[in-house]
Amino acid sequence: MKLKISYLCLIFLGFVAQNALAKKRTKGDRQDCSDLGGVCLLEGNNQLSDCNKKLADKGDCPPRHFCCKAKKNRNNDDNRGKKVKLHDKEDKDDNKEKENGKKTNKGIAAKPAKKKDKANAKGSKENNEEGVEDKFFFCKNTVTSCRFLGGFCRTENEVKSTPSCSNNRIFPDKGCSTCYCCIPGCEASSGCSNVGGYCSQSCLKEERPYTSLCPSSGSSSCTCCVPPCKLTSACFTQGGHCVSDGQACSGTLTDQCEGHNCKCCIPELVCSDNSKCGKNGQCKSQCGRGEKERPNGCSSPGCKCCESVCKMKSKCKKEKGKCKAKCKPKETEIPRGCKGKKCKCCVRKAPPCKNSKKCERAKGVCTKKKLCKGETFNKKLCKGKCGCCIGGDCQSTKKCQKFKGRCGSEKCKAGERMIKNGCGRSKKCKCCAPGCEILPECSNAGGFCVDKRKDCPVGYILTGGCSGKKCKCCQKGTTTTTTATTTTATSSTSTGMYLSSQVPGIKEKCQHL
Repeated sequence: MKLKISYLCLIFLGFVAQNALAKKRTKGDRQDCSDLGGVCLLEGNNQLSDCNKKLADKGDCPPRHFCCKAKKNRNNDDNRGKKVKLHDKEDKDDNKEKENGKKTNKGIAAKPAKKKDKANAKGSKENNEEGVEDKFFFCKNTVTSCRFLGGFCRTENEVKSTPSCSNNRIFPDKGCSTCYCCIPGCEASSGCSNVGGYCSQSCLKEERPYTSLCPSSGSSSCTCCVPPCKLTSACFTQGGHCVSDGQACSGTLTDQCEGHNCKCCIPELVCSDNSKCGKNGQCKSQCGRGEKERPNGCSSPGCKCCESVCKMKSKCKKEKGKCKAKCKPKETEIPRGCKGKKCKCCVRKAPPCKNSKKCERAKGVCTKKKLCKGETFNKKLCKGKCGCCIGGDCQSTKKCQKFKGRCGSEKCKAGERMIKNGCGRSKKCKCCAPGCEILPECSNAGGFCVDKRKDCPVGYILTGGCSGKKCKCCQKGTTTTTTATTTTATSSTSTGMYLSSQVPGIKEKCQHL
């Protein structure tokens, strides 16, 4: 029992000591951010990418700030005292700069003091020893005090390369003593600031100048200096690069680059077919519907091997066939047994039906009659017991067969005529039959062949002048009529009678519309 009481007393004393230490630290023993080897930064600032380590202890940073340890910071415990002295000097310079800033707002240009330059020279030497040259990245962002004066932050070397800059020394943070506030001799413009730029008489090499966004002041011309386009990972992974302001792009433009008027230029892929892709595949930039990608099928970068997805039909299943891109010599192809591009149903049977040129012209396949159900089977176009299976998904009708035509989804060829409703009511299927052949009797009379009466509205229908199912010769013009009761001939214009007696070689048959 005594042991338990002593154990509880020890825990209580430890808790009291911990609270006492915490209170003592909050009163005055809190370490500076500089002592921790970091710099105070505002939360939500885009300098986070340059922050090597975000310290858990905020140190002496103001509200909404955090202590950031800069990249490649080589500070050690020996030179911390020097750093504190340097910061004390910079704090005094900050107060002077605030006074200078007020003067510049009233139209008086601020000039840096000589003592200040000497202090800066000493500070720069100490900073070089302490690794402060690694903090140049803090100058990329314009602080509020500089922006209020219409300026932007630059390093000492950048200020020297900008002759139009009337610079003021500023201190964005205690750890950054190498930044200058560059105030150009041009008035600020809302149109320029909206695109992330600033008005100046000259821009840096990497910046993009826009002359129409800034008003000119006096004899000097002002341009809007806009930051360069930023390449994103989405553009980079597709092999693209950023272009702007109408630059040439031999490819496709997308909105995958950050910046004003910035586009991602993705070059067009030139995919060449590879033997690894196979006979049933094709190298493309993207596979379409009804296709699947075959891995490592194309050697060209960014190209995919796209193979057609074959779907076996019931007729192929009954014959125990397989869907392939090409049938072997000892295999027989079942017409349209597989659905898909370059897909054929191959059945191992002997003897196979060899395809003939006549059947290929008719867009058919030589096969046995039992395998050609619901389609046109023409035995004359193939040898042996095989016939030509024509039609595909379009079924032939008796009407189309009367005109010696074929049903298909393709357009009729030159010299062919389309028979209306020859393949049923299907809009996709067309009955293409051989065209009417004109005979000498019709051509000598100056006529032409038609298969419908409405195609010859004003003229004469002459029978026997054309060969083909329901083909007729249409002759335009007038004829002279003769009567058997008189010897004199009277000339009259015929409007409803169509004669063939005046045309040599044609039987005397008349038709009236």
